[in-house]
Amino acid sequence: MKLTAIIVNYSSGSLARTCARSVRESWARVGASADLDLVVVDQPGQQDQSAHLEAIQRDGARIVHSPVNDGYAGGMARGLEGTVGCDEDLLLVLNPDVLLAEDCLLHLVAHLRLNQRAGIVAPRTWLDEGRTFLLPTPLLPGGRTELSDLTAGRWPWVARRMAVRRARKDWRSWLTEQPVECEMLPGSCLLMRRSLLKDLGVLLDPSFPLYYEDADLCSRVQAKELSTVLVPKAEAVHFGARCSGTGEAFEGDPRARWRESRDLYLARHANWLGRWLVRIADRWARTWQPRKVGRPAHQFRDLGTCHTAPPLELPSGGPWLVEMSLAPTFGFCAGAVLPGGTQFFPERTFDWLFEGKVYLRVLAPQDLRVYRCYAFTKAGGPMAQPDPHYFSGPGADNAQRSTTLRGAARGGVHWSDIRAWRQSA
Repeated sequence: MKLTAIIVNYSSGSLARTCARSVRESWARVGASADLDLVVVDQPGQQDQSAHLEAIQRDGARIVHSPVNDGYAGGMARGLEGTVGCDEDLLLVLNPDVLLAEDCLLHLVAHLRLNQRAGIVAPRTWLDEGRTFLLPTPLLPGGRTELSDLTAGRWPWVARRMAVRRARKDWRSWLTEQPVECEMLPGSCLLMRRSLLKDLGVLLDPSFPLYYEDADLCSRVQAKELSTVLVPKAEAVHFGARCSGTGEAFEGDPRARWRESRDLYLARHANWLGRWLVRIADRWARTWQPRKVGRPAHQFRDLGTCHTAPPLELPSGGPWLVEMSLAPTFGFCAGAVLPGGTQFFPERTFDWLFEGKVYLRVLAPQDLRVYRCYAFTKAGGPMAQPDPHYFSGPGADNAQRSTTLRGAARGGVHWSDIRAWRQSA
């Protein structure tokens, strides 16, 4: 059995080095370290990547230099050129800002071997090496979902309804320890049999310049009556949006590429009414900015500007479900299960947050009712660097604690504590 792993790098050299190293170490746990074809596709950016790429090449990876930045899907297509393998061999596609746990591929490969109906498998993905906040599996885009996202910043009640829908889906995958079929898997780390490439004709469609190529892939896989499965025992960290950026860094070319990809996806997979409504809402949304878009979905207790992790006051009788987002509409959230009392982010978690405003809300696991909301501004500072030792050391210990808390969360909370806490808020 052979693994072909493709990493698309865009000005993320140090992260790509760590990613490539984690792939080699995780594949060695499968017992087939000699059968690894690791390909790193470097797309042109503003930063000199030569030192990082030379180090990656010395470690045994092949480097493919792309003359143009043709997006994640285009980079994957370049990386696939010249690779060979039989139908039962495996194909792994990766963002450069992903770090695999040592046994990640072991669990993913085991699930593929035991389940022929599984088309694509993906690991449980953490936001940070400390394994505090889990990243969600996205909703599969459609006319309704895209329309709600566009209008959520204008009408808070839309944001709250969408947040409830997302929370129900997210907690299902966050609380389970068993493989779960998901309507969509994020394209940051996907493992599949090479035979799937033959069935689909194209893996990630290069027609998508930025985003939605993973949604298109999942839609095409499910059309073949194959499943897309999250395997919780397989774990990875996705340091998130280090290439495309967030906030103002996302505006301009990334935003234009995102909009082009969205329209292409809807043209292929949505009905005419959904496409028409999204076009109208998109025009309205552009006139709302910047004054009206981004109205908060809740009232937040502002903790001010923070240079270190701020304390969060949670009621006794937990554990509690805590969601974190970079937008006050909570369209995309990371989630944690935390005990009651005063809680602090681990410093490694705080270090990986983007500079700027961060929003949190506390929910009860029984009915996902929101009981308190916080906001703080993370002060600027040097960007953290990945630490594989922390991920396999103290971070792994925290994962066991998180598993215990998730198990306790299934049992709910004490309502007398909830009432007392709300009265004191």
